[in-house]
Amino acid sequence: MSIFIDRSTRLLVQGITGRDGSFHAKQMMEYGTQVVGGITPGKGGQRFEGSVPIFNTVSRAVRETGANATVIYVPPLFAADAMMEAADANVPFIVCITEGVPVLDRRSESFPGASARRGRSDWSAAREPSPTKSFIR
Repeated sequence: MSIFIDRSTRLLVQGITGRDGSFHAKQMMEYGTQVVGGITPGKGGQRFEGSVPIFNTVSRAVRETGANATVIYVPPLFAADAMMEAADANVPFIVCITEGVPVLDRRSESFPGASARRGRSDWSAAREPSPTKSFIR
């Protein structure tokens, strides 16, 4: 088994202020994980648990913290955009455990820059009613 996470991992938590993100971030911090930042658009400048800075975008969080991994806890319709935002910010290790991600969103995960082609750079953007529309040109 390969080990992807070690003591040098500097982790971001996308969706850190949500129910699942905050629960798991607290657990990871108690375990000793270096949670160096959280991302929740519109809540940048705040702190999680008094110590972890919250950013509006992944790119700014990476620039300011040197993060090299992210875990994503956002609603299913925003998960693909969150993954693309992390990829656009050159985060080398991205984990998304969100259930219910639309099938057509899953197929775009391996295409760098897909969020730019879809006209969005972060998961806070309004989502089209049908996920298939964003792939039909």
